[in-house]
Amino acid sequence: MKSRRFNHNENAPPDEATRALVTRSDVMKDLRRMIIATADHIALVGPDGSCVDDFLGFPVGTWEVGKIPELDDARIDLDRYALTGLVNRAYDFAWQVGSRQHRCHFDQDTDYLSLLTYIYSAPSFMSDSTDTPMSGGSALRQTLDAARARVNLVSKSSLSIADLALLARMTEPATRASLSKEGIRTTGGKNLDGFSVIEYDDALRWLEKRRGYVPTEAPLPHDAGYLDRDVADIFRDHGWDSVVVEKTTIHGLVTLAQMQRVDPDWLLDVVMGRPAALDLEALERISQIVASDVPRFVGIAIERLMRAAAQAPAVN
Repeated sequence: MKSRRFNHNENAPPDEATRALVTRSDVMKDLRRMIIATADHIALVGPDGSCVDDFLGFPVGTWEVGKIPELDDARIDLDRYALTGLVNRAYDFAWQVGSRQHRCHFDQDTDYLSLLTYIYSAPSFMSDSTDTPMSGGSALRQTLDAARARVNLVSKSSLSIADLALLARMTEPATRASLSKEGIRTTGGKNLDGFSVIEYDDALRWLEKRRGYVPTEAPLPHDAGYLDRDVADIFRDHGWDSVVVEKTTIHGLVTLAQMQRVDPDWLLDVVMGRPAALDLEALERISQIVASDVPRFVGIAIERLMRAAAQAPAVN
């Protein structure tokens, strides 16, 4: 079983080919370019050239601002970055592809906040003035915008014409023409980007008539908590880095430690798989953030702590 960060299904299974406006492979190509764009901005900010090597995970030599090194995108290991997990979950949710688990795995609280943060803060230009995939209608940008639009739809918020075009897999001119033909008008209100919006009821009624629209699938009542059980499975197979670190990217471990009343140094040792004191109450408080089956999660955590202690070098 792969971590949620893993770059899965790049070869476009049948449902992706029929439901998604863009391919996952193209999205991942764009994501690699965004990793390079981020490295370029790190080089611009500093502190020194080696920080770019640390970020990318391999040496790149001299990186001069305004002169982007010719890098082989294939060298970038997307599994290093928490952003890969967010983008994969956004892709599954935006286009409603993959298993029910994949379609419903996008967290409409923390993932949505991370999505908005990235959309509005990701670099739009390289230091050599070339555009990045986030500056226009790239496969990556369309996917993130479609995920944002679907969250608005699920939350019964107003949607822009661009939102409707993505969800219906139509062009914006065709969408405008169809809305006008059906007498559906914007409300006069605007979204965060300054675009006019259409009331939820009108938007949903219009979408349901479109052949390209795929309704949002929700977990079945008897599936309640299955996402958290899956988190426990990921924790069992991949460790703390794939659950707590990714789940709390927004807040950071220090804030998490403060929220859960635990020692930050202890928490760091636990997450890094280093020997640490067995604190059952602390483990229970932390597990409540990411898992509904707390005893199972804590049991896995205890096993990991015991193994870390057993593998630690003996002290003479």
